[in-house]
Amino acid sequence: MYVPPGFWSNEKGDIDVIVHKGMIHVFYLCVPSHDTVGHIVSSDGLVWKQARRALRTGEPGDFDDDQIWTMGVFEMNGTFFMLYTASCREEAGKVQRVGLAVSDDLYAWTKHAGNPVIEADPRWYHATRDNTKRVDWRDPKVLVEDGVAHGVICARAAAGASWNRRGCVGYFTSTDGIHWQVKPPLLGPGAFYEMETPAIFKLGSRYFLTGIYGFDHTTDLPVPNVYRVADRLAGPYRRPHNDLLLPAGNMVFKPCQWNQKTLLFHSLRGIGSWPGAEGVPVYSLAPPKVAEATPEGELILRPFRQWDIMRADTWQEFADAASTCDCESASPDSFHWTPLPQPYDHFIFEAELSTTNCPEFGIAFRAEPDGDEGTFVSIVPGRSLVRLYTLKRRFKNPNAGVIYGTRPRHILQENFCNLTPGAPCTCRLVAFGPYVEVSINNQVLISGMTYVHADGRVGPFAEGGRIDSKNMRLLPLKPPPSVALSPIVVGQPAQL
Repeated sequence: MYVPPGFWSNEKGDIDVIVHKGMIHVFYLCVPSHDTVGHIVSSDGLVWKQARRALRTGEPGDFDDDQIWTMGVFEMNGTFFMLYTASCREEAGKVQRVGLAVSDDLYAWTKHAGNPVIEADPRWYHATRDNTKRVDWRDPKVLVEDGVAHGVICARAAAGASWNRRGCVGYFTSTDGIHWQVKPPLLGPGAFYEMETPAIFKLGSRYFLTGIYGFDHTTDLPVPNVYRVADRLAGPYRRPHNDLLLPAGNMVFKPCQWNQKTLLFHSLRGIGSWPGAEGVPVYSLAPPKVAEATPEGELILRPFRQWDIMRADTWQEFADAASTCDCESASPDSFHWTPLPQPYDHFIFEAELSTTNCPEFGIAFRAEPDGDEGTFVSIVPGRSLVRLYTLKRRFKNPNAGVIYGTRPRHILQENFCNLTPGAPCTCRLVAFGPYVEVSINNQVLISGMTYVHADGRVGPFAEGGRIDSKNMRLLPLKPPPSVALSPIVVGQPAQL
């Protein structure tokens, strides 16, 4: 997890990723200014080093003198290309076009003299500015296959549906990375307002298209990233029954090939809950997920397991009997848990949980010994639901200035979980600074951000029934650098 340093921590926007000579390069939009493209580098996907800025907005009169938006980086014929969204002041930023920059090493970039290189074609796309509507032509991403660069982009169709449903994934191709041919949309219109930050990649014999499916302006929260699948690059792309990648807050998924695996890097958005960042919007780069496809074409996210560089000790094994929770003789809704003997802050915890009659169970962590205050991973098999929530005993209402004795569950994330009641499940919890990740049966379902509680007890819990834990083990992790937990402090690049 990477949080850029600075007065505020919301400087990292949309991303793209590319691997070269074993090194992972992430380029990111700097927000809210939209004036530069940042660059960080990693050899392991977890610890990042800041590199020089890749691009800046142009001089007055240039096509990119207003703002730079999301970029797409790819390699072709030994040269690195960066397509980037830009707007100009003369048009009040209302028309988006795509410019090009080239590099030999991913560090020094030169803008193409013939910019812009791609614009919305009015034959298929809305391409004319008026008093109320801008020209959407942003977030380019490229897949190179058989010597052809295939680009996708967030666009709007010229006609064919109501305005709120004209969102589409634009499509363009090139054989040299410089000259591009705009083609009809790859997906849409007719179903959505827009598909932001689209990305296309291949797994096995199928092609997957991901993107942010619109935006909820009532809550100012992004709609979760979704995906579509096709048997051919040109489509048609179909919508699976469960098209959700991860819950809201996880966004802008970008693929890369690393160590014979397809990794999906993505942004994680949340509200800071730790000293120095309380109430501050935080935009971070989450640890990657491993993408796999089922034979039926379902996209599954597996946990990234390269955490050895962060380990503080060896795996600690715990006896099965120490984790049995039994509430059968108490109230049907009673809570009981069996914490491990000592507190932990940063760790990976794994266990096989099984129950025959427990309606809700899971893992409490960073919790007080009585379990009244802490952070919880809750599994409700009957609802096919997994949740991440916190409990606090005392909290203050900022509007009324009243201190209450107990705060109800504050749900941070929830996701669907295909579990059969009574069937055992393997749970994996990563708690590393503010970052929290939950996997059930080797599938990542929760990727969130909270640090309300720290250095507490860990263990399985049950509500209204009995749960047994087997193969419990815990790997202590080194604490992240302090600058990452206090993003208001200006310092070295945060490595979280």
